[in-house]
Amino acid sequence: MPAINTALVAETRGDAYYNLGQFDDARACYEAALKRQNGSAGVLAKVCLATISRRQAERGLSRLQGALRRTRSCGAHEGLILALVFLNHIENGAG
Repeated sequence: MPAINTALVAETRGDAYYNLGQFDDARACYEAALKRQNGSAGVLAKVCLATISRRQAERGLSRLQGALRRTRSCGAHEGLILALVFLNHIENGAG
């Protein structure tokens, strides 16, 4: 059976890897989904969360903040709040 290469499959695979704690694999799947979905803010937030979970907080936060500057998307904003909670910087989410 041939592999199905849709954005949804890549994102779901990324979710599975993320939940298993395999953040490198999760990020790679989310990046693939992002390319296939042409810039979905929700998927971008997942890419950034996986990046942050890989202990690259500055890189992930910077990318999320850049996304918020370009588009005031709920998905990007939600990702930033989740990232700040994950990093125990809840007070920075109020601004």
